[in-house]
Amino acid sequence: MNEWDELKAGYEKIIEEKLGKHVIQIDEIIHTIINKRIDLNLSQTKLAKMAGVKQSTIARLENFSGNPKLETIIKISNALGLKHVLIAK
Repeated sequence: MNEWDELKAGYEKIIEEKLGKHVIQIDEIIHTIINKRIDLNLSQTKLAKMAGVKQSTIARLENFSGNPKLETIIKISNALGLKHVLIAK
Protein backbone atom coordinates (compact mmCIF):
# COMPACT_ATOMS: atom_id res chain seq x y z
CA MET A 1 0.00 0.00 0.00
CA ASN A 2 1.47 3.37 -0.97
CA GLU A 3 1.43 6.52 1.16
CA TRP A 4 -1.67 7.97 -0.57
CA ASP A 5 -3.64 4.74 -0.02
CA GLU A 6 -2.62 4.63 3.64
CA LEU A 7 -3.64 8.26 4.14
CA LYS A 8 -6.96 7.69 2.37
CA ALA A 9 -7.69 4.53 4.38
CA GLY A 10 -6.91 6.30 7.63
CA TYR A 11 -9.09 9.26 6.73
CA GLU A 12 -11.98 7.00 5.70
CA LYS A 13 -11.71 5.15 9.02
CA ILE A 14 -11.91 8.41 10.99
CA ILE A 15 -14.94 9.56 8.99
CA GLU A 16 -16.67 6.22 9.45
CA GLU A 17 -15.99 6.20 13.19
CA LYS A 18 -17.27 9.75 13.67
CA LEU A 19 -20.10 9.95 11.17
CA GLY A 20 -21.04 6.43 10.17
CA LYS A 21 -20.90 4.58 6.87
CA HIS A 22 -23.57 6.64 5.08
CA VAL A 23 -21.52 9.77 4.59
CA ILE A 24 -20.20 11.35 1.42
CA GLN A 25 -16.60 10.50 0.72
CA ILE A 26 -14.85 13.77 1.57
CA ASP A 27 -11.59 12.43 0.17
CA GLU A 28 -13.19 12.31 -3.29
CA ILE A 29 -14.20 15.96 -2.98
CA ILE A 30 -10.72 16.97 -1.87
CA HIS A 31 -9.12 14.93 -4.65
CA THR A 32 -11.38 16.70 -7.18
CA ILE A 33 -10.37 20.10 -5.76
CA ILE A 34 -6.67 19.22 -5.97
CA ASN A 35 -6.96 17.95 -9.56
CA LYS A 36 -8.95 21.01 -10.68
CA ARG A 37 -6.40 23.40 -9.10
CA ILE A 38 -3.59 21.59 -10.90
CA ASP A 39 -5.54 21.48 -14.20
CA LEU A 40 -6.03 25.26 -13.95
CA ASN A 41 -2.31 25.69 -13.15
CA LEU A 42 -3.11 27.60 -9.96
CA SER A 43 -0.84 27.83 -6.96
CA GLN A 44 -2.29 27.33 -3.52
CA THR A 45 -1.71 31.03 -2.88
CA LYS A 46 -3.61 32.11 -6.01
CA LEU A 47 -6.52 29.78 -5.25
CA ALA A 48 -6.64 31.03 -1.66
CA LYS A 49 -6.95 34.62 -2.88
CA MET A 50 -9.66 33.66 -5.36
CA ALA A 51 -11.60 31.78 -2.66
CA GLY A 52 -11.11 34.32 0.11
CA VAL A 53 -9.30 31.91 2.42
CA LYS A 54 -5.73 31.62 3.70
CA GLN A 55 -3.11 29.64 1.77
CA SER A 56 -2.64 27.51 4.87
CA THR A 57 -6.31 26.50 4.60
CA ILE A 58 -5.70 25.18 1.09
CA ALA A 59 -2.57 23.35 2.27
CA ARG A 60 -4.39 21.74 5.21
CA LEU A 61 -7.24 20.67 2.93
CA GLU A 62 -4.86 19.15 0.39
CA ASN A 63 -2.92 17.37 3.13
CA PHE A 64 -6.13 16.00 4.67
CA SER A 65 -5.29 17.80 7.91
CA GLY A 66 -8.14 18.78 10.17
CA ASN A 67 -11.81 18.74 9.35
CA PRO A 68 -12.74 21.37 6.74
CA LYS A 69 -16.03 23.20 7.14
CA LEU A 70 -18.57 22.83 4.37
CA GLU A 71 -18.43 26.62 3.94
CA THR A 72 -14.70 26.40 3.21
CA ILE A 73 -15.13 23.60 0.70
CA ILE A 74 -17.88 25.59 -1.04
CA LYS A 75 -15.73 28.76 -1.21
CA ILE A 76 -12.82 26.84 -2.71
CA SER A 77 -14.88 24.82 -5.16
CA ASN A 78 -16.77 27.96 -6.26
CA ALA A 79 -13.44 29.65 -7.00
CA LEU A 80 -12.52 26.64 -9.15
CA GLY A 81 -15.84 26.71 -11.02
CA LEU A 82 -17.00 23.40 -9.58
CA LYS A 83 -20.70 22.62 -9.13
CA HIS A 84 -22.18 21.33 -5.87
CA VAL A 85 -24.79 18.61 -6.07
CA LEU A 86 -26.32 16.65 -3.22
CA ILE A 87 -28.13 13.50 -4.21
CA ALA A 88 -30.30 11.50 -1.84
CA LYS A 89 -29.65 7.78 -1.84
